[in-house]
Amino acid sequence: MKKIKTTATFTATLLARELNLTTRRIRQLEQEGVFRRLPNNKFDPEECAAAYTAFKAGRGSAALARVYDDAGRLADCIDRDLAAISKLPLDKRMAAATADDGVGARVGRLIHLLSLIAACAPDGPQREFERQHVAMLQSQILGSMLSTIRVELEPGAAA
Repeated sequence: MKKIKTTATFTATLLARELNLTTRRIRQLEQEGVFRRLPNNKFDPEECAAAYTAFKAGRGSAALARVYDDAGRLADCIDRDLAAISKLPLDKRMAAATADDGVGARVGRLIHLLSLIAACAPDGPQREFERQHVAMLQSQILGSMLSTIRVELEPGAAA
């Protein structure tokens, strides 16, 4: 697989061409949690290439071990970010959390890495268990972030 170096984002069609996959397979991998769309509805090609390499290599691979390491470092960084944000005045917290390079972006990346780890589990009950675990962790992470920045949701609103 070729190494993709760019700061551009790719459509599903272009990503499929670069990774030698079909656009249907790109959508399937997105649904499985291997790929994630960015806010602009496109994909980060470097992130997707690394995720696909880890997904193909599977459990016990060096590529997936790097994903675990990245997730651990990212979780530590998020903890530090949230501690720093909690010390800001309430009116400054939302801006700090939603900045392009802020904790919100890192939370999105962590959730993607957790989804990728679950997608690499063997088919069957183990994969389903890990997906449910990721959904629970996602709720906890988002809840922690929202409570830190003191976002009030209306009753019935989804996080």
